[in-house]
Amino acid sequence: MASEKGDSSSVGGLDEVIKPSLTVDGAKELAEELYNFTVESVKQLDSYDDQNFYLVVKGTDDKKQEYTLKVVNTKDSLNKAVQEAQTQLLLFLHTNGIQCPKPVRLPGGEYMTLENIKGVKGTHNHMVRLLTYIPGEVYKTAEMTPDLCYQAGRHIASIDSTLKDFYHKGFERPDFLWSLEMVPEVEKYVHVFEEKEKKDILHSVLKAFKDKVIASYPELRKSTIHGDYNEGNILIKEVNSNLINGADKNATNSAKYEICGILDVGDVTYSYCMFDAAIALMYTMLISRTPIESGGHMLAGYQSVFPLTDLEKELLYYCITARIAQSVTYGMYTYTLHPHNTYLLNTQEDGWRVLKNLWGMPNKDILKQWEEISKSYSS
Repeated sequence: MASEKGDSSSVGGLDEVIKPSLTVDGAKELAEELYNFTVESVKQLDSYDDQNFYLVVKGTDDKKQEYTLKVVNTKDSLNKAVQEAQTQLLLFLHTNGIQCPKPVRLPGGEYMTLENIKGVKGTHNHMVRLLTYIPGEVYKTAEMTPDLCYQAGRHIASIDSTLKDFYHKGFERPDFLWSLEMVPEVEKYVHVFEEKEKKDILHSVLKAFKDKVIASYPELRKSTIHGDYNEGNILIKEVNSNLINGADKNATNSAKYEICGILDVGDVTYSYCMFDAAIALMYTMLISRTPIESGGHMLAGYQSVFPLTDLEKELLYYCITARIAQSVTYGMYTYTLHPHNTYLLNTQEDGWRVLKNLWGMPNKDILKQWEEISKSYSS
């Protein structure tokens, strides 16, 4: 499922998160106890700091129903305001036509419950919630064609456009470690890498973010943003049509997938609008054989729905590289704490490949390529 990170309010945040350790049998028992289900099958899904279980449940008239049972890590479970904000956001997106998991009420009417759960790592309090399951493949399983990248850009832009009308105080998360606003904190974890070259790149990326992006905060727009439009959070489905969701005559006539949903809202914050475009671009670039070109098609799609200002476009480069710095550093550091969870290493190889490539190119050259791609959609 989604690539999820723990909400952190201190420098030691990465150390403080306890991931749930419920077994598949334990998840089955929990779901049956809380929701009065007859669970026919359970499968654990990939996750970062939480646990997610795919459930097949016997419904009325013996019709099977599908759900995702989410068991939240200890740290996030303490922040009820964020959990409530996420519930309201999912309901809001669903109401506004954005395909996403819909929260399911407990028999008593609540959307979530704090449970004392015994797992293989001991007994801890974890927030538990149930979400409708959306069928489909994840974005990373498809080839990053220009058509699909363009669609993805339009999709996250449509989400951002919708989120302009949503606000919840729970998303005021100034200390959320995975927010791009917290990029300076990465410096405290750079020591996890032994190679001098990697340390030097990280230090220079972080300094550039401070000098270019943070210095421009007063001129940037703010809103509620998704914050984690990654390759495991986006759902796609196979289609027959060649041109879909706004891709025009520039399309390759080879598109076989369309974006059909978004999975996770665990990293939503009230922050700078352009951060969402940068984060989305970064994750698509990491799984593409031609990262700069794929980023250009995604940006063209994004701007067809939610245009960026000239300053925001100028700063994308520094935000994308800073997000890669966050991902490779926090992933590696967390892996040293939990070496059994190889999922934490997902972005290491591709992250460093793309970061070294980008950091070796002038910002203006990348912007020029992206501008040419964008013009090709309107020519």
